[in-house]
Amino acid sequence: MFSCLSIGSHTDNNSLKVTLVIIFALVGNTNFSLVHESTHKLLSSNPTHNYFFGFLSAFWFPTSITFQKICHLSHHLRNRTKYERFDICVEGKDVKIFKFLQFYGIITGIYWFLSPVSCLLYIFSPFLYRVLRYLRGKYTFLEGTGIIMLESFVDHPSRKIIIIETLVVLAAYIALIKFDYFNLGYAFLCYFSFGVLWGSLQYADHAWSELDTIHGAWDLKINTVMQAVFLNYHFHRAHHSNPDVPWYELENYIDSNALRPRHFKVWLRMFRGPLIVPDVSDKELNKLLKNYAKELV
Repeated sequence: MFSCLSIGSHTDNNSLKVTLVIIFALVGNTNFSLVHESTHKLLSSNPTHNYFFGFLSAFWFPTSITFQKICHLSHHLRNRTKYERFDICVEGKDVKIFKFLQFYGIITGIYWFLSPVSCLLYIFSPFLYRVLRYLRGKYTFLEGTGIIMLESFVDHPSRKIIIIETLVVLAAYIALIKFDYFNLGYAFLCYFSFGVLWGSLQYADHAWSELDTIHGAWDLKINTVMQAVFLNYHFHRAHHSNPDVPWYELENYIDSNALRPRHFKVWLRMFRGPLIVPDVSDKELNKLLKNYAKELV
């Protein structure tokens, strides 16, 4: 990732620049898969090594590894609950335009951008997190925005380590830019491309799956090259069902009886926005989603 940023920032060859942007976006997702392994203590059996290499991988996201760990484990607890149903817009209950803007934010890179920004806000304006908690309690339509994930950080015991990690990452990026290892404009282009690819995958793994905390994910069908680049990240149902299994064993945990949509079909469908559904019970909604998901296979 460093090589892509550095070489691309100092070459006049536009074809090379574009090629490096694409490589950066792909390798950035491999890197995030390592961040993901670290949050589950699977990157190394040695706790010190797991933290160190997790921190190094999170550096290139960029984010605080402790911040990411808290966010990700919170996701496992709330997956497909009312707090994480970005793919569904309930008639008469959800604010339609808000739901659509939020959903398109996921697949256009804004979702990625919120991670480093949230870390910075946590340093300089922790009060904002309390404000968000207050607003979510007052306005019910904000329940399904993911704000509740940030509430985990209000007065969190790991606050100091998150601040230290974030400041180290921030200082290092400022130094890299100041000493001309890469320029800000090209870095933005690389990270924007990565953010689009990363954001779309993060939710393609869950979009229109059943409303179940553990089984509410897909083991998506993907070509073997991309499967390797993403370190089996598309086998997300297997991961949620077996969070202690490392990435290189996930393929052995795929449920052969479960529906397996194609990643490309889910990704294309995401551009049409959330699915409009009636205000019914979760049981009825699961039936609707099960029938709908058959179109994605």
